[in-house]
Amino acid sequence: MSLLWPRAARSKLAAAQRAVLRTRHARLALQEAHARVLEAGNVAVAGGGASGGAGRAKRALASRRLRRLSLLSAELRHFVGAVESHVGGEVHGHAMHALNARLRARDDSYSSSSGGDGSNSSSSSGNPGAVRPRDLYELRDAFVAHASDAHAACLLSPRDASLLRAVDRTLQLALDFRAAMRRSTPETLLTDAPLYAAAQGVHARFTVAAREACARLRDAARDVGGALGGVDPRRAAALLRQLDYNGYYLSSAEVA
Repeated sequence: MSLLWPRAARSKLAAAQRAVLRTRHARLALQEAHARVLEAGNVAVAGGGASGGAGRAKRALASRRLRRLSLLSAELRHFVGAVESHVGGEVHGHAMHALNARLRARDDSYSSSSGGDGSNSSSSSGNPGAVRPRDLYELRDAFVAHASDAHAACLLSPRDASLLRAVDRTLQLALDFRAAMRRSTPETLLTDAPLYAAAQGVHARFTVAAREACARLRDAARDVGGALGGVDPRRAAALLRQLDYNGYYLSSAEVA
């Protein structure tokens, strides 16, 4: 195994796996936080029978805070979900397809020998193709290239450091949001002023981080020649489409 997986390649794969798990952890944290916000909203609706001016004012305040917290939850979940989907797709999809292409030559001869219907008496799944690597060194090179692909897909290359910092700040803010929602019970969550202020702070920092990440991705997507370095233009454009499909963050960044 040490011959097939050099230490540098193993380190890259381990770092990519940690990155995938980190985004998944942030998504699960946001699921919990969102569930607590919804529960607080249900409690507020169930206990909304108080009459009088004070009761109406309390319900109006709870309703405004519920909308704001729901908006923050939705924005965070969209951003983190897009990052997780993109990274997972690149690592388990594009990088794995590239590895398979390095390991096996495509062989479509089985389709002609089976009458064109894709079936084959020797294998119901078709001929996977001839093995490409001719010796242990070429096999090792294929695995090393796969480790580099997975590492780059997770934005772990040194040239992607500025983008990764913006994304990591967003993932940390997801955990901060969950921590804030955990500090209060559903009965008091919408009336807890310090908690609401903390959530507003999370929202402000998230907006800055999201704008920075999208601006960096826009520049990388336009850099077809690679003069700026950083994220691959194809990958940058694909991730930007998922994160800012309607141009909200980039347009707000230009206004700011």
